[in-house]
Amino acid sequence: MSFTNVYYKRTAGTPKPCYVCYKPTTTVLATINTVDFLYTCPVHLTDSGFASPFVDPAAPAKPALSQEDIGKVVAEWEDRQKRKKRKRES
Repeated sequence: MSFTNVYYKRTAGTPKPCYVCYKPTTTVLATINTVDFLYTCPVHLTDSGFASPFVDPAAPAKPALSQEDIGKVVAEWEDRQKRKKRKRES
């Protein structure tokens, strides 16, 4: 049985022992059709000797937020905070 060495991070409903440290975890690395899988702690996924993230060059880039959008959200948040403060004072 042959499959590619690409695993996807998934979350399981039931915790099982981590492959490395045996602590209970719900994080699972699995192949696309779940032929092979292993439970691992999220902290082990940050170890470059254990796993490395797969970056798909064909995937669309995340849209960047403009300063205008950020300013708009901040202004809305400040308005809500002012309304809450006025409501508490009255």
